[in-house]
Amino acid sequence: MGNLMFQWAATVAFAARAEAGNEVYFDVNPAEDTPECPAAAFFKNYRLQRFSRDARDLRQKHPRAACVVNFKETAPNIYPRSAVSRVLKDVRKLVKKHTALESSDSERCSAIHLVTQGYFQSWVYFQNSSKLIRRAFRASPTTEKKALAWKMSIVETLAERYPKKKSKNW
Repeated sequence: MGNLMFQWAATVAFAARAEAGNEVYFDVNPAEDTPECPAAAFFKNYRLQRFSRDARDLRQKHPRAACVVNFKETAPNIYPRSAVSRVLKDVRKLVKKHTALESSDSERCSAIHLVTQGYFQSWVYFQNSSKLIRRAFRASPTTEKKALAWKMSIVETLAERYPKKKSKNW
């Protein structure tokens, strides 16, 4: 599930950095629900589609062929600047071509589909999109209230068990 979160955030951040518009499609299809990890349900229940759409929607909304740019991460926790620059350049080039052509032109992309593969755990992928990503992963007010109540019960228990070791961080 953590990888799904990183991949989603990287896809949204790439689109923002490439100035590719506000329609981001994320392929949630490979994410499967298992009893140990309900990954697909996480995407839907966290309502990440407020900020992006499932790639299945891409084919419905844009029946004509989308232009595809592939980006495969070379290794976890690595940010390959030259590879990222190349992908962003490719996306910007497609955006420029896309906006220059008439809507009926057969060479015009129906959409630009950036296909990401990897873990995307380096903070550098997200450095300019942190506000959007934080907003997307913010829990609902009900969940926040429950989490705060749970935290306060733990703080009270710790304070009772260790009265001399009160901490501001609890």
